[in-house]
Amino acid sequence: MAEGGAGATIEEFAAALASDSPTPGGGSAAAAAVALGAALVAMSGRLTLARKRYRSVHAEMRQIVARADAIRSEALALIEADAEVYAELLAAYRLPRAPGAARAEAISAAALAASRVPALVGDLALEVIDLAHTAVTKANPHVRSDAAAGAALARGALRICEMNIAANIGSVADAGARIKLEHNCERFRDGLARADAAADGVLAELRS
Repeated sequence: MAEGGAGATIEEFAAALASDSPTPGGGSAAAAAVALGAALVAMSGRLTLARKRYRSVHAEMRQIVARADAIRSEALALIEADAEVYAELLAAYRLPRAPGAARAEAISAAALAASRVPALVGDLALEVIDLAHTAVTKANPHVRSDAAAGAALARGALRICEMNIAANIGSVADAGARIKLEHNCERFRDGLARADAAADGVLAELRS
């Protein structure tokens, strides 16, 4: 496993991000944020399941915990995946400029791969936000702020994913693929307000 990947400690991962290597970078950090956000949502669910007084929502909390745990695993795998596809994109740009379309085709393929990983991360972030929305209204009140924190982490990941796609989409030759990626970015922008609503709801309750 690459240094700074999913198996690294938080200290190792932060050190890898701070190094003079271009990987891991923002995309890997976004995947890590989604994993942490999912973990917080799962915690809010588990601490609701631990109390009999909330048995009326236990079925929903079990579903939240199961999906949040799965998202955490998927997002952790994408930490290293993002670093790998970006490294491949850099390699494509370093190919010699020679007659023919080989270099341009390599860059287009690598740019598409480097866009598809943040698209996957963003989709997971949207799921975390949706799960958090249920948790902040139905989970144990003492941990609703943790669920909202999960949504806030996912929100940050959405912005990073949008930026990463925007950085690469211009090099993607396939018009259909570009349209799909642009649609992903639109959905990510729509998710920002939903993430803010989760945090705003908890803050309003805490301040009342």
